[in-house]
Amino acid sequence: SMPPHPWWISGHEEIVKALAAPDQSCNAARNVPTTANGGPAFGQYLPTGPDGRYEAVGLVVVEVSGGLITSSTGFLEEPRLFGLFGLPLTLEPAGLR
Repeated sequence: SMPPHPWWISGHEEIVKALAAPDQSCNAARNVPTTANGGPAFGQYLPTGPDGRYEAVGLVVVEVSGGLITSSTGFLEEPRLFGLFGLPLTLEPAGLR
């Protein structure tokens, strides 16, 4: 099981502020779409070094209602999940976006 993540944000304004912050490591992330529980999800990848490769870091599952994202749940540091969703563990620099 995954330990709790210390980052908790709630509400549109808080989410926009957090994701737009220049010091967040998510700025360099690449997301590959997939589905979970019949809804949208994304494999999230971060750059691992100077070779430009990206490594799997988490699966983000979103819930949508009325065309808006109403919640998201991140499963971080769970690379075993990627195979279950048909996602690779690494992306090449010119790979999927």
